Amino acid sequence: LVLDHGPRWGEVAFPFQVADAAAVLDVSDAAPRRHYWTRPRGASKTTDLAGVGVAVLLEQLPPLARAYAYAADQGQAGLLLESIEGFEQNTPELGSALTIGANRVTASRSQASLTIESSDDSSAWGGRPHFVIADEFSAWKTGPGPRRLWKAIVSALPKKKGRLVVLSMGGDP
Repeated sequence: LVLDHGPRWGEVAFPFQVADAAAVLDVSDAAPRRHYWTRPRGASKTTDLAGVGVAVLLEQLPPLARAYAYAADQGQAGLLLESIEGFEQNTPELGSALTIGANRVTASRSQASLTIESSDDSSAWGGRPHFVIADEFSAWKTGPGPRRLWKAIVSALPKKKGRLVVLSMGGDP
């Protein structure tokens, strides 16, 4: 995947970034299904997870599968979508592999999709996610809405043996 400033992600990623991505992308039976990335501001959390999300969407999800990303707010959700758009625009090998909408990215071949929402959305009930991202988790509001969303996320994961990645800078919760 090509970054917006020119190099490929794999050419400039630090070893900890490669290790984090490899851990999430490992789908072997022995691999963990829950991941927690904590990094400081500016340590490429959202960009790295956008790349992982593209890889999961294109290479690991079955046809018509659903993946979700929940960000702290609409602005953060927009940053995640912008990062995916940047990879799509800058990486010629992706060609027309992705269709990008206002809050959804769809793999053209399999029709698997990644829907990106804010953490105050409570549309997770009833979902059957194969993959979930909780972006900037420590910045999520602490009211009943985000708490209900979190319960909906973790209770839905077993339905499809879903994988979860929580990423955050230090903070509360």
